[in-house]
This record gives sequence, structure tokens and C-alpha cells, in this order.
Amino acid sequence: MSGADEAPGDGATSQVGDEEARRAAVLRLVGDEGDLPRLLEALGDTSWRVRKEAAARAAHWRDPGAAAAALVQALAEPENVGRRNAAVEGLVRLGPIAVAPLCEALSRAPEHRKLIVDALGLIGDHRAALPLAGTLADADPNVRAAAAEGLGCVGGPIAKETLTRVAWEAFARGELLLSLACIEGVNRIGAPLPVERLVPLLATPVLRPAALDALGHSGDPAALPHLIASVAAHARGAREAAVSSLERLHGRFAAGSDPAARDHMREALHALPEDAEKLLIEALLEGAPSARRSAAALLGWAGRGSAVRALALALADPGVQEAASAAIVAIGGGALPTLCGLVRDLDGPLCAAIYALLPELPGAAADAAVRELLLAALDDDEVEAAAAARALGEVGDRTALAPLCHALSGPSRVALGAASALGRLGGAYGDEVRTLVLARGLHEADAPHVCRVLGALGHPEDAPVLLVALRSDLPAVRRAAAEALAGLVRAEDDGPPAAAPPQDVPEDPGDAVVPPAADRSGSEVERALCFALADEVSEVRVAAARALGARPSVPAAEALAGACADGDAAVRSAAARALARMVGPSGEATPGATRALAVLRALAGSADGATAVHALEALGRTAPAGRSVDLPAADQDLLLGALLRDDVEVVKAAVRALARVGDGPALAGLGHALAHPRWDVRRVAAWSLGERGGAVAVAWLEERRAIEEDPLVTEAITTALAVAARR
Repeated sequence: MSGADEAPGDGATSQVGDEEARRAAVLRLVGDEGDLPRLLEALGDTSWRVRKEAAARAAHWRDPGAAAAALVQALAEPENVGRRNAAVEGLVRLGPIAVAPLCEALSRAPEHRKLIVDALGLIGDHRAALPLAGTLADADPNVRAAAAEGLGCVGGPIAKETLTRVAWEAFARGELLLSLACIEGVNRIGAPLPVERLVPLLATPVLRPAALDALGHSGDPAALPHLIASVAAHARGAREAAVSSLERLHGRFAAGSDPAARDHMREALHALPEDAEKLLIEALLEGAPSARRSAAALLGWAGRGSAVRALALALADPGVQEAASAAIVAIGGGALPTLCGLVRDLDGPLCAAIYALLPELPGAAADAAVRELLLAALDDDEVEAAAAARALGEVGDRTALAPLCHALSGPSRVALGAASALGRLGGAYGDEVRTLVLARGLHEADAPHVCRVLGALGHPEDAPVLLVALRSDLPAVRRAAAEALAGLVRAEDDGPPAAAPPQDVPEDPGDAVVPPAADRSGSEVERALCFALADEVSEVRVAAARALGARPSVPAAEALAGACADGDAAVRSAAARALARMVGPSGEATPGATRALAVLRALAGSADGATAVHALEALGRTAPAGRSVDLPAADQDLLLGALLRDDVEVVKAAVRALARVGDGPALAGLGHALAHPRWDVRRVAAWSLGERGGAVAVAWLEERRAIEEDPLVTEAITTALAVAARR
């Protein structure tokens, strides 16, 4: 940063040594006696990096109360602007601890009170509501405006009531800056304001965007004509505010289950004049990101077929793509001709986005022009061809099978898309797909994709082909075969497919032109997968472990238990997940599930964090929520013991598992986790207690909220209390 960004310093730290040395000196400050003056000195350093480091250190001071008091005093610095700004940042980092000294300082109305107001607003603690409300009558208009902005950040009933009242009072006496700040504060809270009070504000240009924003929060159908009229406003700020508010109003109608209001709004959008539609398209293509998303939504609800081209072009923007896609889908099948004609003039990712969108439009599957477009695109560049292949899986017919099979030999992304499409089309054209892919054999580079298609089709009689592939010299083929065998296992669970005429098994399945007979038992597949757990390539071992997770047998559980000691972390994790999959809710007492559960109990104490996480979560799933009698005491002890582990992810897994266990030790364990030193553990514990509900959980949550300093945890506790109340 240039010297213009630096602020003058006045202490030894800011004058001696190079910048990096001074920053390192700040890092060594921990809060010992004598450190506080050095911290305050660093807050006024000439380097913004040193000042920022000092503000960060304040948040971790050994005595945070002393640090907060010192930083509040530093706000009175008459000369060093950098120190004052760094002090504000440090106070915000200290959070709730700084509220009391800031409020006490504000009560004395010092010259620098605007800085105090700014800090309280940025902290956003509800305790600051009353002091900030009192400052709305300050003699300094800048302080009044800052107080209104701060109340909007603080929120709560006091802030809402005060800002609403002062907004009208300030407007009546012509104090537009304060009125604007108050309305923006209410908008930040998201509280509704009466439409009849907002309409007069629309005639004042400086207030109009904020008033339009407030109309969107009103949830009142009476706001609709004023917003519709403002879509064609001369000022861009007013137009964008109206567009965003219309989307918000529609959302409130939908959330409030008011279909009549929502339909009335869509009728009004259908009736938009042509000049308003042009301005919406302008907002879609050139507005701020939020206005662009809102404009896309409105054009979709209005059913504007003339806007399809602009919406399609907006698909190129990742920030607007989702809204533009939804808008085109809302317009429906009428968008198909425009989209099909448009892609001929486009290239790259934009074409791919349109191809991906086509299957979502009504009538696409019956439109020959759509299929022809997608089939022709299989010869395009990789990105477009891959998207076209996936789309054909949704809208293709028998004519697409041979081109998709040919695409299995294409670039990797195209081949993956083609394999996925053939798997989907197999539901309607299973015999044709199997014949085509088996005719390709397993000797070519597309062998992995042949395996994937067979796995997606899920015919157990294809097991011989896949077992041969599992012995391939190529790791990619072995991995794909293991993954495909998992698909065959799922098909066995769901029941066999429609019977096919018996066929002879060829000597070399790689040369097969017809499906082989189903003469291999499930046990042979299982033995092959267990053997694959010793493959030299870790990706093959991972795939084999995942496939075995669908076979809750004792041999599979034993093999997976051994894989949990694999030298590769990904294999250990996959094996543990597979064992957890074997243990369903309430711990079904199949021999394989029983053995898997025994292995998981042993793994719960594993030094490998990922393995322990899967084991603990599986143990929690064996007991229905709120029924501790279904979880043995020994398992509860394993979960409670995991709360003391150093690995935070293991602790969080134990907390999530205990959420499913009834009262008693499990509930006490969650209460203990609510006071854990780590904020993320406390947050998970809060959510878990909220899901459980009950008087004890609510009492603990309310007690913790009174002392919690982390805003994310406080938010989680508030949400948990709401969930507990509903339960």
C-alpha cells in the first residue's frame, strides 16, 4: 500500500525497526504486564499491516476486559487517525466484551462519540440498542445518522420501534439524511413498514430507493402497483430497487402461502409495457449483481419469450446463471425455438449451459429439433459435447444410442457424459444399450466407460464381464469395474431386472457381443471385491470398499475391518464409511451388520480422525432419536469418551451422535459440549440440543446465550431455541 494509505505514528514501535520486525513484535504480545502500552503504541504505527496485526492481537488478549477499556480510551486520540480506526477494529474483534465500556463512554457524550457509535453498530449487540436510540437526538447530524445505521445492525424490537418513529419525525421536519438512515436501518432489520406511510416518500428522490426497498419488505399487495410503476423509473438506483423489491415481495407471497397475491403479481408482470421490459433486460445485462438476479426472476415470472435471448446470454455469468436458468424454465417450452437457434451463434461454456438447460423445458423430449441439435453437438469441442451427451440422457431416444456409444471413445469428459446418458436411457432401451456396449469389449480405451454403463444398467448377469474387468492390467478399468459391481449389488437388493433369454458365456468376455449368462453367484462378486481391497492402486481399493458397503455379510465386514488399517487415508475412510453403511438404523441384527458394529466400536477410538468420525456417527445411528434404551451403555460411554479427544472433528461427530440418544449421560454430555473451548463444537452442540428439545436443553441453551461471546454460536443458540420451541 502506498504512503497515502499510512497514518502517522507517535511511538517507539512506529519509529524503530523495519515493518516486518515491528509486526513480529506485535505477534509476541500476549497480555503480560506492560504489554498493553506496547499494543496501544502498535495501533498507531505508520504501517497499516502493523496496525491490523495489533487489532487482531487485541481480540486474543489475556485480559480482554482490560484490552477493551484501553481501546475505548484510544478512540479519543486527537491526532492519529490510524490509531483510532485500528482501535475500532480491535473493539469489534473483541465483540460483546467491549459493549459495556463503549456504552459507558458514550454516556459521557465525548467529542469522538461517533467512533463509539460506529463501533457499537459494527459489534451488533442488543445491549447497545437503548444507548444508540438515545443518540438519535444528538446535536451532531453525523452522529444521528451513524446511530440510525448502528441500530439497523443491532436489530431487535427497540431498534425497530425507534427507527420507525424517528424516520417519520425526521421526514416531517425535513431532516432527510436522518430519515434516510432510519429507513435503511429498518430495511437492514427486514421489518415491514406500512405502505401508506412509504408512498409519500417516493416523491423525494433521495428517499425513493430506500422507500422502494422498504415496500419489498412490507409483504403487502398494496405495494405492488408502486413497484411496478417504478420499474420504468428514470433513475437507475430507483429502478434497481424496484426490481429487487418485486422479487422480494413475490418471495413473501410464496412463503406466506398467498397464491392469490402471487398470481396477481404475475398477472401484473405479464402486463408490463414494452419499455418496462426493455429496462428489465437492461438491468439483467448491465445492473448490479443482485439487480441482475432479480430482473431475471421477474422476466421468467412474466413469461416474456422475447427475453429468452437476453436470459440465455446471462447464463454466461456464474452469479446470475441460476436465476437466468430458472427464468427460462419458467417461460417453458416456448423458449425452445429461440434457444435452438441461438446456440448456432455461440460457443464454449455458454452453449454447454444451454444444452444442460434444454431437458428441463417442457416438450424438449418430444422435439426432434432438440435431439438433432444435441446429436450434432457430440462432435463439438469437449465442453459442449459433454453437456450435449448428458442432456441426451434425458431427452434422447433410440436414435441416440449408437452416437452415444461412439462417444465413449471420445475425450474423457465427453465419454463420462455419454456413459451417464446410456445408463439413463437403459431404463427404456436396456437390451439395445447392453448389446451395443458389450459389443465394444474391454480391450479398448473406453473399457472403463463400458463398465460404468453396465453398472448403471444393474443387470446381475453382467457380473462375469465386470469380474474379468476387475482383473485388468489397467487401474482405471479395475476401478470402474469395482464401482460397477456396486451397481449390480444394488440391483440385487431391488430385485432382478426383466428376464432375458439365456445366452452362452463366451470364452473371452472382452469379445462378447451378447450379454453373458448370469451364472456367477453374489458370493463370487463379494470374494472378488474383497480381493480388490489388496489392489496396488489406492483408487481401486477405495472403489472396492464402497462396493462392499452394500453387502452386509460377515466376510465383507471382516475384509473392511482389515482395510481400516490401510496405509492410505482415503482407503481407511472409505472402509469405515462402508462399515457404517452396513449398520442401518436401530442396528438390524444381520450377521454382517452385527460384525460391522463390533468393528466400528473398536474403530471409535482410532487415532485416525476420519475413521473415528465414521465409526462414531454410525454408533449414533443405531438408536432412534430420543430412545437411549436402544443404545447400550458401553456405546454411550464410547461417545462420551470421544468428547475428550483433541481432534475437533471427532468431538463434533460424537456430539452429533449423542443428539440421537436419550436423556441421562448423553444429555449431560451435550451440556458439557456447549461449554467447549472451540466455537464450532459449541455451535454443533447448540443445534443438537435444539433438535432434542425439552426443558433441560432449553435451560442450558438460554444460560449459554447469556454469556456466549461468539456471534456464530449465539446465532446457532437462537435458532436452536426456536427449533426446540416448535418441538
